[in-house]
Amino acid sequence: MDHASFHTSQKTRALIQFVDFKTIFLLLYSPNLNPIETFWTNMKSWITDRITYSLNAYEAITHFFSASSIMEFSI
Repeated sequence: MDHASFHTSQKTRALIQFVDFKTIFLLLYSPNLNPIETFWTNMKSWITDRITYSLNAYEAITHFFSASSIMEFSI
């Protein structure tokens, strides 16, 4: 797991201990081990590129989340 506050909270730790699971945390900064970081990087870059050619950020973000543009991505 990463070090998000909800992963390290007392409630989460208690639940994990209750089900007798073991947690393994990623290094503090390890985007290459966390695929969602690649997605966010690509998404931000894609949207930033579209904002310069678009009327506004809302249009770029809406277009990003449309079914056709999501398929342009790979994580």
